[in-house]
Parts: sequence; structure tokens; C-alpha cells
Amino acid sequence: MKLKLLLALGIVAILVTVTTAGYLIRGYLNAPPESPDDARTTSERVLDDLAAVVGLEETLRSEAEPLPVTVQGRVDLFGACDGDAPVSVYALDRAQDLEAVMRELAREAGALEADAAASEPDHVVARAACDATGAFELTLPDGTRRAHLLAVGAHAYCQETRAVEIEEFGARATLLPYCGARVEGRVLAPTADGTLAPVEGALLHASSLREARSVEARTILRAARSDAEGRFSFDALPLPGDYQVEVRPADFAPAIREVRDLDLGGTATLEFVLTPGAELAGRVVDPAGRGVADAEVTAAVSGGVGRMGYGRRSATTDADGGFRLRALTPTRLMVTAARAGSLDAAPQGVEREEAERREGLLLVLEPGAVVGGRVVRADGAPAADELVRARFDRARQFARYGSLSGARGNSGEARTDAQGRFLVGGLGKGPFSVTVQAAAGDDATTRPRASAPATSRPARDLVLELAAPSALTGEVRGADGAPLEAFTVRAVELMDTELGELARDARERATWWTATRPPGRVPPVAGSSPGAGPCTRGPTATRPRRPVTLELPRDAATALRFDLVRAASVRGLVLSPGGAPIAGAAVT
Repeated sequence: MKLKLLLALGIVAILVTVTTAGYLIRGYLNAPPESPDDARTTSERVLDDLAAVVGLEETLRSEAEPLPVTVQGRVDLFGACDGDAPVSVYALDRAQDLEAVMRELAREAGALEADAAASEPDHVVARAACDATGAFELTLPDGTRRAHLLAVGAHAYCQETRAVEIEEFGARATLLPYCGARVEGRVLAPTADGTLAPVEGALLHASSLREARSVEARTILRAARSDAEGRFSFDALPLPGDYQVEVRPADFAPAIREVRDLDLGGTATLEFVLTPGAELAGRVVDPAGRGVADAEVTAAVSGGVGRMGYGRRSATTDADGGFRLRALTPTRLMVTAARAGSLDAAPQGVEREEAERREGLLLVLEPGAVVGGRVVRADGAPAADELVRARFDRARQFARYGSLSGARGNSGEARTDAQGRFLVGGLGKGPFSVTVQAAAGDDATTRPRASAPATSRPARDLVLELAAPSALTGEVRGADGAPLEAFTVRAVELMDTELGELARDARERATWWTATRPPGRVPPVAGSSPGAGPCTRGPTATRPRRPVTLELPRDAATALRFDLVRAASVRGLVLSPGGAPIAGAAVT
């Protein structure tokens, strides 16, 4: 298309130039003698005017809008998803999986809470709907050199994005999606006259059930809102897997339904009829019986794995510690209270029935354990106004006792004062990891940080000295010995425990990832406290021979080297009981 347009512009330019030249020459031949003020000859004036015409033509061409960057292709809907409509193709600025894209689409549709929506970056740069044959054409932003494509339909989906290199005249791509399932339905509620009316704007969540048949052990979590007719849908749900759909209305009791044994390319239909729910009121007090203001009281359904936290309702206590929770699910609820600096109240079980009201529930907040100390900078000066975090050390607790005991008071934080001192209260049983990272600087991986050894008892004399993180450099080579063009490097902190060296829980300690395009070179990777072991991840067909364990700090000038080897692969054919090939089946 671009070549044809340039050819047409060239022909038009030639015609304009020849025509203009003819008129100029004819005019000059019939013109009166030259003005005495113009010293140019007739030939010179003809050449000058021709140059002006050509210059105008070049100016018009340079001011024309640049040609768009396009990607054309087709989504192959062979199999049970054949004819799945509508199917859309999304182009992203980086590699993503299906769930990340669906979360971004839910954010665009207003189906996420404000805090979650604000924290989500926008990676979709273009989108296009496929026609009946699966063909699509994406128009990308100018200057795009690589795009990551993913297709989503009512049932069809791509689990991962496909990277496409953009050439001068665009690119072509074929996407081969899997075939999943779809859940749709309506949300209704009773009116004053006893009829049912649609509920608009109700928040719904669909999640995979955490059971043996869950989807390849992945967590699927989708969000949607009901429209003016109360309708909702969850598209492209991966199979095999069972799901639960929860509706969280503002003025009615939450409700939940399970969807099991979804068919390949099938659609399940649900109908939620909401109820007003129950009410619960009471007070939050300290051990002396005084009311505690600004405490958060939470009630949620008491259940097993997969239903924890369902039907959650929250309220903030008033000046006297009073609270009232409305629109509660009519079942057994676990109620607790929390406030910064205090140990969470012990959960209390409460049985609720439809439209029941209960008063007088009492929740007690205790002071809990305290961890304190001071934070200093490398020169010994106190570090003021720095955020110190104490987290329950899951890995050390598991290594010591083989179980977890951090259900209550498992975290806390506090800011240092002018002398660098801090107190983190409201903690439960240890051990705890205490960390601080300086707030100055834009790049979190280069900010000074400090951590204290895990403490299993209350301590008020910890000293955390902020120090710049270690830097690691090196190179990564593929199975053929050549430098890789794209890879990631990860640094994980290791700990000495009774069970040997264990990697710290990612929820407690940050994990740093670095991607690079220059062949084989590893840019600086932020380290941590002594005992950080980096490892690499290359293309899916390769894997690291072994991770490298290092003691930090170390000489940053010493480069690391990772040599990847080819990973094993398994090929096969999935057949139905009748012996026919099955397209879109998930193999694990």
C-alpha cells in the first residue's frame, strides 16, 4: 500500500512539473523585454521558477502525514471455537499473559476499584475486531518496531502474547488461540411492589476454584459490572477448570454461585436474585473497656479454601468505638477489627439469618508486641521520616516449625522521627523481618536500604544502617554460545535456616527483574543484604544450567556469566475417545 501511494505521488509530481514548465516557457517566449531592474536572463528566470515549483512540491510532500504502521493477519478459529464472534486482537507494548490483558480491559470498563484501577499501567496500544474469516488489521503508533499480539473472543483466547517485529511496510501475523468457555447472566433484585428489577453497576468477580482440577494451578480472577439490564459476562475462561462467580452489590447481600464442568466452547448462564441481607452492630474497645475510634471492622463468610473472605463488608468505628454493618450474607460470618498500632481483635463467629438484626457485639483490640530501634545513614547521621516495615517471616517460621502462625499481627510499619527512632506496634508472634528503604531517588533499585536479622521476640534496640545496594553485571549466552538478545535476570535473597538455605518469600522481600536488548550484556542488577543468588530466564526453549550463589557485597567489577542449555520438550497428539484430534486442549 505504501509503495503504491509513493508511486502515485511521483507521477502527479512529474505531471505538475512538466505542465508548469511548459506554461512558464511559453510565457517567457511571448513576454515583453526584461525589466531593467532584473539582471537575470530568460533562461535563468525559467530555471529559478522551476526550482521554486520543485521546492513547493517537496514542502507539500514533507508536510504530509506519515504513513500508518499496520499489522495485518488472521486469527485461526479452527475447531470448537470456529465462528466464535466477536473476536478482537490487541497489540501491547510488552509481553503479557491473558489475565493481565483481561484485567486491563476490566479497568477500562470501570470494573475495578479506584485504588486498583489507578495502579494499573496501560499497555494496550491498539486493538481491532476480526471479520467473519478471522482477518484483522491493526494500526500502531508511529515508530513502533515491535508489538505483542493477543486475541480474545467470547470463548477463544491466546494464553500469551506473540511478539511481532515491524518492518518498513508493516507486518503480518497468524494467531492460533485456544478454545475456552464463557459465563454470562443477569443480576436482579426485588422492588417495593414485589417484582424483580435489573441491578445496574453491580460488581462481579469470577475466580478459579482452588482444587485439584483448577486451571493448570493458575489463579484466574476476572472483574465485571452489570449493565442497565443487569447483564454481565466473563469471556475466554481457560479450560479445564471450575469457577465461582460472586456478585458484590452496594445495597444488597453478596451472593455466590459455582460453575463446574464447563464445556469446550460452551456458555453457562447464571441468574442472581439478591436479598436485603442481615445487620450487625457493636463496639470495639481496648483491654480497659474504652471505645476505640477509627478501627476497621470486617465481616466475611467463614468457609474453606476458595471461599475465604467471600461476602466481605467493612465499617469504621465512631468516636465511641461503635459500628454497624449492613447487607450481610445470611450465613456464618467471621468478624474482626483492626487498627494501626494494635493487635487485630480475635475473630468471632456469628450466625446470621435473612433480615436478622443483632446488637451488642464486643471486639477487643490489644497492644500486641512491639519492635523498635533506630535507622542511621552510612555516615552515622539519623535517618528521619523513613518508612520501616516489619513483616512476619514466613520462610523462617516454616523451616522451624513446619507451620505458619502469622494469622494475626503479621505486619506493621512506622516512620522514623527526627532522631531516626521508630516503634512498630500491634504485632503478633514472631519471627519478624524488619526492613527500610530510603525514599530519596526515582529508581527503587538504587535507593539505600537496610534490614535486621529476623527477631522472634519483641526488640526495641535494633539498628538499621542504610547502605547502597550492590550491583551485579555480566553476560548471558545461549546454548550455541552466542550472546542472547533478550533475557531476564532475577536476584533472590537466601537465608540460613534449620532446613538449609531457603529463598525469602517474595511477599516479604522485593524481587528485581531486569530486561535487556543489547546482545548478551547484563546491566546493573540491584542486590540486597548478604546472600543474594541471581538466576536467568531466557527463551522458552532454553534454561540456565545452574543458578549462581553470591555473598554480597562483592566487587562490582567482576562480571557474571550465565551459559544456557537447551530445555527438554515433549510432543504428542490429543485424541478424543473416538480417536479424533482435539484442538485447543490444554496439556500440562
